[in-house]
Amino acid sequence: MENVTKWLMKVGNSEPTRNTYQQRINAFSTYMKDHFNIDIEMLKDAYREAKYKGEMEREKFLDKLHDAIEDYVCFIKTQKFTNMHVKLVVSIVSSYIRKGCGIKDIEIDIPKRTFPVFHNRDITKEEIKTILEHATLRDRTFFLMMVESGLRPSTLLGLRYKYIKQDYEKNVIPMKIELPSELLKDRIEARFSFIGEDGFKVLKEYLSTRKDIADNDFLFLPERPSSAKGEVPSESAMSNKFNRIILKLGLDTPLGKGKPKSVRLYNLRKYFFNNMKCDSAYRNYWFCHKSIDDHYISTQEDKHREEYMKGYKFLRVFQATDVDVRLEALTNELKAKDQQILELEKRLSNDIEHITASVLSHHETLKMLKERMDSIKESKEQKET
Repeated sequence: MENVTKWLMKVGNSEPTRNTYQQRINAFSTYMKDHFNIDIEMLKDAYREAKYKGEMEREKFLDKLHDAIEDYVCFIKTQKFTNMHVKLVVSIVSSYIRKGCGIKDIEIDIPKRTFPVFHNRDITKEEIKTILEHATLRDRTFFLMMVESGLRPSTLLGLRYKYIKQDYEKNVIPMKIELPSELLKDRIEARFSFIGEDGFKVLKEYLSTRKDIADNDFLFLPERPSSAKGEVPSESAMSNKFNRIILKLGLDTPLGKGKPKSVRLYNLRKYFFNNMKCDSAYRNYWFCHKSIDDHYISTQEDKHREEYMKGYKFLRVFQATDVDVRLEALTNELKAKDQQILELEKRLSNDIEHITASVLSHHETLKMLKERMDSIKESKEQKET
């Protein structure tokens, strides 16, 4: 097994993490090979060979590798990446050198954590509507599911039919999306999220174009499978589709290479976080943020559905139709009537208990009186005789 592969299995606890690490380490590998003729797959063996030859060879090896890594870090810092991205890249390189190759004698300065300045602005409901109108059916489904579930693009792209099958086939709204741990970032435990009525309708339309979908089939497939690599679109492909619509509609303007846009794919996830008005513990749970609240909130699915529907009316992109409004009003009226019936049944049950107890009490009294009358009668008969 290749050394990079073994390292990825050791440090990557989820598929999204492994994919990210793989991309970053591939870039590092290319740079090292092109600029220093160093094959990172052979670093582990090369280090051991130098170490076994003696202290001088070991020091030469470490000096050369240290200079190469230092050069790569400087190169990364010139690429106009955010501080968080630079920290991520350097951390991944450090992890491979130390944990993948066992070379712990090189100090790699990992940039300190900084508080990023967020360039992406809040996206409006009307802007989302316009974006959805200009998207293909697949992309419209993807974007709207991101809005209504709050899930990361990588998580949505990893969804298989079996993760929605239960509610989808029963037409249950809000529809539950099961989220196994391997799809989630930051090593959090398995959980679930939902989509509401609008997301369900467009998902139904999109999946109606798919024939004989199986449990393990991915929800989102490339629009042109012959020209796509892999089984699912990449996150960058979906981001590029979103960016092209943004630029076409004039919702943002390019600021130059390396400079972040103010409207990006993640604005849809941000919209969910800002507009899902419900208990924040539940919102963070669906948003897949690890929180101390995870240990205390209810695990009952019905409670989660109830909380989701509380916030969905604020989150919903499309206005409910008059029929929907009347149906909701009728549903609420029926719920109120059901509650009244339950209260009447409870009062009736209490009254029956009281009447029953009263009748039994009277019955006992009559029984006692009868016994007393019988006793008096018996005593009178005895006296007469």
